[in-house]
Amino acid sequence: MARVALCLSGQPRSLSLTTNSIKKHIVDFYNADVFCHAWHSYEQKKYKNYYNESDPSHYGQYSFDSIVDICENYQPKSLTLEHPCFLENTKSMIYSMCKAIKAKSDYERSTTRVYDIVIRTRYDLKIYEDFTLPEIKNNTLYLKDRTGGCGGVNDWLTVGTSETIDKMGTMFDKYKDSKRITQPCPEGIFLEFFNSCGINVEVICNNFNIIRENGDLVV
Repeated sequence: MARVALCLSGQPRSLSLTTNSIKKHIVDFYNADVFCHAWHSYEQKKYKNYYNESDPSHYGQYSFDSIVDICENYQPKSLTLEHPCFLENTKSMIYSMCKAIKAKSDYERSTTRVYDIVIRTRYDLKIYEDFTLPEIKNNTLYLKDRTGGCGGVNDWLTVGTSETIDKMGTMFDKYKDSKRITQPCPEGIFLEFFNSCGINVEVICNNFNIIRENGDLVV
């Protein structure tokens, strides 16, 4: 059986609506090891949309219950919590993603065992079926055929070999001083980065969506 790792990152929101589905269709289905990075504010502040603070679709707030939920349901090999240190949602997202990938890589080095498949996603993803995959090729990333309003490639979930996902884990270092990473379009940065690394992109047809705290789906 393939050794599978799941890297989860970002704001731990919509957990009551998504955790069971991720656990059932990825963690339990593949007996996957989980590596987490999460933003956490001890003041339990509300999440903000930096690009549109007047946006009425409030996404939830930091809470201790969310951290307990992550620990109890995912039993991660690694969980790193950091106080939010970036205002821009895109920069925050890419930083957190790279930290979760690094935790996976550090664990591989400490155990001298490399995962065959790595799935990188976010906490507010709802999955509707067992996450079956095609044969995973090196230097290829597999993702959803949904680009958002500014082009690029989908940033909700990415699947690849450990080596290819490790390349993805260098994205923050490449863009941390660039104005691009402060803008509301991670999809464009993802595509630009993949092209610069010579990473191929293929579409997977698995059924999943982002879900907001109020139950609204992002389609």
